[in-house]
Amino acid sequence: MASSEPWSNRFEDHQNEGRHQMWHQLVPIVLDEPGTTFQATAGIADTANMVCNWGSGGVPYINSDLSLMLARRPGSMEVGLRALDHVQRDGVSVATAEVFDREGPLGTVSVTAVANPMDTLDFGGKAKGN
Repeated sequence: MASSEPWSNRFEDHQNEGRHQMWHQLVPIVLDEPGTTFQATAGIADTANMVCNWGSGGVPYINSDLSLMLARRPGSMEVGLRALDHVQRDGVSVATAEVFDREGPLGTVSVTAVANPMDTLDFGGKAKGN
């Protein structure tokens, strides 16, 4: 994961207002069945809420809908997301993230989310806003 801080696996390092990005590698979905690159990409799409809505106070939104759009097939089981934009008002957030692999961009994922202030996902970052 990276944000305004360098790449690391420590989530608390990235609880900040920086633009977030992360890499994922597919964990097998069905026991003893090899995964596909599309499964890897669809799986990471579900983390767009965290990449796009994570700030200094944690992730105060829960995703209600997302759309994954791909221009090409992923080249590997390693797929990443990079936050592109985020708009919020009156408890509703809409955001878009770039989907990429080692070959470069391959599509986008858009996410609509609603405020969830009673159950904000807080990683205990350095600049807590709660």
